Amino acid sequence: FYIYLDECGNHAPVDQSQAFPVFCLTAIIIDAEDIERADRIFRTWKAQNLGSPHEILHEPELRKGAKIFKAHSLPQRKDIAQSLVDMASQLPLTCIAAVLDKRRLDEMFSDGKVDEFLPNSTYLLCVDLLFERVLHFLYHAGDDALGIVVAESRGLREDVEVQAEFLRLQLEGTQFIKESHFRNQLRSYILFRQKKENDTGLQLADIFARPIAEKAIGHKPGIISDVILDGKIYDGMQGRPQSYGIKIFPTPDISHPWDPQLKAKEEP
Repeated sequence: FYIYLDECGNHAPVDQSQAFPVFCLTAIIIDAEDIERADRIFRTWKAQNLGSPHEILHEPELRKGAKIFKAHSLPQRKDIAQSLVDMASQLPLTCIAAVLDKRRLDEMFSDGKVDEFLPNSTYLLCVDLLFERVLHFLYHAGDDALGIVVAESRGLREDVEVQAEFLRLQLEGTQFIKESHFRNQLRSYILFRQKKENDTGLQLADIFARPIAEKAIGHKPGIISDVILDGKIYDGMQGRPQSYGIKIFPTPDISHPWDPQLKAKEEP
């Protein structure tokens, strides 16, 4: 399986005045046998909605009406977003994410240190939380499959930091998963790619990250409806996306937004 990573939100320490105090690291997982089909579906959609399969879709630009969307009105951008949601339902992918509520994190761990097992860095903390769940997917849903990780390059220093944490997991593991499992399930290095390479998987991870972050902290869905997430979040094959697909940290005081029981209560 290929595992594509992208993030939403600022991973810097929280400013209590922030309107969007959340950081989300998202993994889009696609079977190697389905890569060509997913790429074909997405590029066809881009040709029909953006004018060319070679355009690079970036969620903030669609949301803010920037760059290729500068000449589009809000209703036009909403129409594009809806067609994007419709297209995503056809894609053969699974989504896993780690979300940090930075306000609660700051309130509970003001020195930035959660415990002796987890990194201080917001980004690297999400790396640990995310890959614990990715490993579960690879072993159980993927039938002991190998995962190849692809991430968008954020700069040489940043890439080295992420690669170092990724290697540490393979050498030391986490509090809950042995290091041997990381070595068995994941290729030992991350493939870093530039945005200009127009990678379909990375663009899909970028598209999914914002709706996950919004839903996790109870914000009204933005331009891309959270319907895009329906049926795509990993549930551990037990109907429990709140346990296996979306890790929110610190744990919410109220019901997890992906708890099926919560959804059942909301339905008439």
